[in-house]
Amino acid sequence: MCIRDRWYQRRVRGFRLAPSPQAQLRATHPTMTPRGTIANTLAQARASLLEPSRPFTPADSANSRSLFKGSDYAHRPATADCYDINMRPDTSYTREPLSNQGENSMGQATHNEFMWSTTEGGTVYDLEAESAQEQFPAPPARPLSSSRISMDCSAVAKPSPPPKAKCSAPASQSPRQSNKNISDPTPRQPTKVKKPSELPEWLEAALEKLDGSNQLDTRLSGCDTILDFLLEHQDVEFRTAQPSMSRAIQRKVFKLMDAKEPAVLAKLGTIALNVTSKQENICSVCKLLFRLSKDEANDTVVGEPSLLRTVLGLSEGHELSYECLIFIGGVFKNAALSGTNRRRLINLGLIQKLGRLLAAVQKGYKQQPADSLGQLLVQITGCLRNMCAGDALADAQQQFVEFNLFHYLAWVLERFSRHEELVLNIVRALHKLTLNASCRQSLAQAPMMVGQLLHTLVPHANNIPIVVRVGFVLGNLTASEVSSRTELAAGGGVDLLVGLLEQYNQRDLELCSSPSPSPSEDNPEATAARTKQLSESADVLTKLVRLLANLAIDPKVGPTVSCHPNMKALISILDRRFISSSEELVLNTVSAVTNLSFYEDSCNVLMQHREVLLDRIKPLLLHPNDEAVVESVRALGNLSREQEARDLMCQLQIDQVLVMLLDHANSEVLYSVCGVLTNIAADPRHKNALAKMDGVSRMIKLIGRSCSSEIPLAVIACRALFNFCLENAGEAVSYTHLRAHETPEHLVCRLLLEKKKKKKKLQPTHLQQK
Repeated sequence: MCIRDRWYQRRVRGFRLAPSPQAQLRATHPTMTPRGTIANTLAQARASLLEPSRPFTPADSANSRSLFKGSDYAHRPATADCYDINMRPDTSYTREPLSNQGENSMGQATHNEFMWSTTEGGTVYDLEAESAQEQFPAPPARPLSSSRISMDCSAVAKPSPPPKAKCSAPASQSPRQSNKNISDPTPRQPTKVKKPSELPEWLEAALEKLDGSNQLDTRLSGCDTILDFLLEHQDVEFRTAQPSMSRAIQRKVFKLMDAKEPAVLAKLGTIALNVTSKQENICSVCKLLFRLSKDEANDTVVGEPSLLRTVLGLSEGHELSYECLIFIGGVFKNAALSGTNRRRLINLGLIQKLGRLLAAVQKGYKQQPADSLGQLLVQITGCLRNMCAGDALADAQQQFVEFNLFHYLAWVLERFSRHEELVLNIVRALHKLTLNASCRQSLAQAPMMVGQLLHTLVPHANNIPIVVRVGFVLGNLTASEVSSRTELAAGGGVDLLVGLLEQYNQRDLELCSSPSPSPSEDNPEATAARTKQLSESADVLTKLVRLLANLAIDPKVGPTVSCHPNMKALISILDRRFISSSEELVLNTVSAVTNLSFYEDSCNVLMQHREVLLDRIKPLLLHPNDEAVVESVRALGNLSREQEARDLMCQLQIDQVLVMLLDHANSEVLYSVCGVLTNIAADPRHKNALAKMDGVSRMIKLIGRSCSSEIPLAVIACRALFNFCLENAGEAVSYTHLRAHETPEHLVCRLLLEKKKKKKKLQPTHLQQK
């Protein structure tokens, strides 16, 4: 007794960015070329499973330049006082703790050290004593570690506090006695005051050019002269080596920080950051630069290489307050919105430095208030998000892997899983990074990263932007990384994801069943709002269905997914969503049906509703999108293994549609169609379906076209004919029919059939395509 070959297919989805082999073959094989220019244009606009659509970010959200978004910040830094802070020149050239830099203490404590009273009741300022201290300055005081953080994380020895320099009246007569004895005939003469050393002529000329009365070009020229000098002396302690020059520059620049021209203000801020060391002054300048960066028109001035290097250099060897770091992060975040600035920041190593900052935050986060820590992390992640855009994406992907940033982002998700803006920043960056194979591998290897992404869905289950992006990221991972599938299943991912699918399926069902507003001109906003809701609902369903379809590839996870009672939501989606309006959603749903129908289990929910599935799949067989046809035929391949499904397929005349598809130009469609016909021809009750509509001749022509270039396609076509010829006595169209039409191209088909006939016992075989 001869046993027929049977065929089934398991959809193993791989994440590919390059053109598929079928697309490359279509470009070279004459029978695979598109029908015309219009068809080619339409094909490019259609949805594709190989290149899933990325989540859409509205322009107002993607280009937001505010420091924070939302109202869930109890205490947020403000920039309104950046013009009101009285910036003072450094006097001791040391960075003092913020607690010692109050407005009342900035001038009194230092000036009193060099002042004494005369016998006449006057006050004299001793410049010689101050100059002496400038020549031998005290070692800098270390800022308080509880409110500072360094991006380079280098260990620096804690110096001793600076000694207090005191200048008093001579011992023979104290200031108190001098005040009482005003009529002393021999009053003390004040110390002779020396004139300060004159500044270099070039510096005096440059400082004069900065006056607001000069033309803009003149002021910019003066700024450039000073900046060139400062940048040449970056390797030396300019403030200590040249105190008079440094103080003169500070006095002049600080008076002009209320300039209205952005170009001048940006250059003055760069100069100020190079000559000052006071925390208050640095923070004020950073606030000013952030306010400049909020205007897109200032991207050019904010993106000046000298400014970016200076702001980035603040992190080298200095400890800054969290408030200052927040505004520095805001400057970089806004600057990275410009493509030119983004490229400069990549070359300056910003991603590496942000990774160091995240490492430092991770070490000392317990000593900081949770609100300030969250605000700083929002700026860091927002900057990383903006760096993953445009032509800088490839370099950003490489640096994320090189500097192991996924490990730190996993910690941030674990610590702040309920912080909406922080989580959204991270997943917006990851949904671009996971387009790269190296990034997906590195992300999957990061401890607890996959689990943390899954658990963020719990507190943000109703947040569509987060659910869409997390679903997209996990879908990319599960498409290529086998370990991520088992890790998600072990963490309760199946129940969580299927629950979300059911939740959003109910919302979509209510939305589709609700009456649509009239398209009249009186209510255009309601129509636009409904269209947006339908699009968002389809998007989130697409990402969840795709993720579940990828999970079903795993042989241990797949049966669990296929037997989940809520998976009947896939049938509900196919029942109300049509490929004409929701192409990508329908494609992914049919793909999920293919993967789940692979498992022959009595509890398989989809197999229990095979009649409804066949009725919904039939219209897709003749759709212009080749992938829709391929996925539909693959699903039929798994369903056709059962007798009941084959009866329904012939009853719905699906077998005739399959015979028509033998003339299709896509080799993937042809391969899948031949597989389904192999199963149908193996059934004695339905094998004549191949003889209808000249099916045998079409199959022979297909073998002739493919036997020399596509051997697998020729083999599966021969197997269909082999099943058709077995036990077909009395039929003219059989093996004899094949020999009568044999040509040199068909020789391979006859040899395969003869080889089959020589076997004594033939066992049923299932052809599996991986």
